[in-house]
Order: sequence, then C-alpha cells, then structure tokens
Amino acid sequence: MTLVRERKEVEVLVERRAEAVLECRGCGEVCPGHDSRRQRWRHLDSCDHKLFVVCEVPRAHCAEHGVATIRVPWAEPKSRYMADFEMHGIDWLLEASTAAVARERIVSGSLRGSCRVSRGGRARWTRRCR
Repeated sequence: MTLVRERKEVEVLVERRAEAVLECRGCGEVCPGHDSRRQRWRHLDSCDHKLFVVCEVPRAHCAEHGVATIRVPWAEPKSRYMADFEMHGIDWLLEASTAAVARERIVSGSLRGSCRVSRGGRARWTRRCR
C-alpha cells in the first residue's frame, strides 16, 4: 500500500499468485503468458482519500485469439473503475446532477452532462432504472 499525501490518494497493490493459470478471455482456454501491463482502477474512497487498486495484469497468448489481457474479477474489460465504484457512481447519478456527483469526487467535473460507463455498468444501470 502506498499513501500519496499531497494528492490524498492510496494505492493498493494486488499481485497474482505464482500458481494462477492464465485463460484467454475469448474462449477460456488455458494459455501461456505473453507479458503484463500495469493497470490502475479507481475504488470507493476511504478516509477522505481516493483509493486505487494497482496490478500488473498479464496478457495471455491464445493460439486462436492472439495476445489479450486476461480478465480481472473486480472490473470490466477496459474499464478504469472497479465494479463497486461504478455502481456507486451510477446510484449517485440516478439521484443527483452530474455537477453534484462531481462535487462528491465520484466523477470528473469535466463530464458536463455525459458519462462513460462500461458495458457491464450499462447493464447494471439498466437493471437499476427499471
């Protein structure tokens, strides 16, 4: 865990177990590793600090689908937000304006009426709005 006081941020490092197998996100087949990329996801705030989860996410080399980043259980592919954070933001946006949500540091103030939500988040948003 790393505390960055001047930005009021906490980073929590998640490491993959050495014995964990890599699976292709296209077909689920076990594949050899190719390389890894450092990724960072926003989580719910803690003690008035922004909380981020950081992980070296492996990329698997599938004979059928090529090289692709594996799935992580806490976020949708290509999302920069953890599922819990995304749901919290969606709940806020259902109740308040984008400006109010931005003041609470849940979304960027630069959104100005638009919001990018991952595919999984849109599905959760749709279920919540019914």
